[in-house]
Amino acid sequence: MARGGVRWLRGVTAALLTLVLVAGCDSGKKGEGEAVAEAMTVHHVTEFLMGTVVDLSVYARKDDPKVQGAIQAAMDEIRRIEALMTPWQKQTPLKALNAAAGQGWAPLSWEIGQVLDQALLVDEISGGSFDPTLGKLNQLWGFSNDVAPTAPPDPDRLQVLLKSAGRTRIAIRQAPSGREIRFADDNLWLDLGGIAKGYAIDRAFETLRAEGYDNIIVNAGGDVRLHGQRGDRPWRIGITDPRQEDDVIGVVSVGDRAVVTSGDYERFFMYEGKRYHHILDPHTGYSSRGVISATVIAPTATEADALSTAVFVLGIDKGLALAEGLLGVEALLIDEDQKIYRTTGFGRFMAD
Repeated sequence: MARGGVRWLRGVTAALLTLVLVAGCDSGKKGEGEAVAEAMTVHHVTEFLMGTVVDLSVYARKDDPKVQGAIQAAMDEIRRIEALMTPWQKQTPLKALNAAAGQGWAPLSWEIGQVLDQALLVDEISGGSFDPTLGKLNQLWGFSNDVAPTAPPDPDRLQVLLKSAGRTRIAIRQAPSGREIRFADDNLWLDLGGIAKGYAIDRAFETLRAEGYDNIIVNAGGDVRLHGQRGDRPWRIGITDPRQEDDVIGVVSVGDRAVVTSGDYERFFMYEGKRYHHILDPHTGYSSRGVISATVIAPTATEADALSTAVFVLGIDKGLALAEGLLGVEALLIDEDQKIYRTTGFGRFMAD
């Protein structure tokens, strides 16, 4: 299946589940305040960006003259981040940066540097479980190729690329003209795919907030940041069942926070009866085992995006321990037996 097809199917499923839940949150106002409620609606625009379905929803007056312009400005921010950080497009600054690998110091743009800093921090606090230097290894597996992989890659080549990766294999310095980065060799590429979508969600969210909108949802393939509510009811988000993608295992209401899920069902292939998926364990170079879904609630989508991958790779015990130790972070993990584990504070976000 083509790359776009793989991502499209998963994105549509997750996005539609979210939209169904949002649509079900009718204010239900009758009598007093009914006129106000009837004057309000959810304005939303849907596009296919960053390899998934992006839906921006704003609860505002039906006759709001600037809401569509604000939504388009937020979409433009996501489009800009895609053009900046997507590794599979032909010409992006990130791809140009990777082309300089092994050739000495190269300029590091402010924005890519900011996202890379956050990725490296998550990698550090997770004991190397979120490695943004696995670009060549990700390319070897081919989960982002036009044609989906059908078998694991050559193990010898995998080991070569794995040994070349790691946050200690890059150096960053402040030069008179700005920050610069150096890769240890040309077998190391950056891949910000595990955090860039969250960053794009945050940028779109901040754009809508700057335009004065309080009741909003930014949803990219089921990874969500939200604020406010719809009428007198909070926004509610479904957590996809990893083995029944047209169903949910639960619903959360998180207020002004982000919710991101990483799962082994998003991009995968079966080989000799074994599932190989796109979430690689940086310690082995192969698909991470033990967890099939990890949902993280965090203050921002950037944090939630990276942490959902990190706790997925860490596994049940270490993943929950990491989340428990971070302020404002909660996690729900599902193991290969489909048993659910949660941090102590996750339950307060579960909706009835």
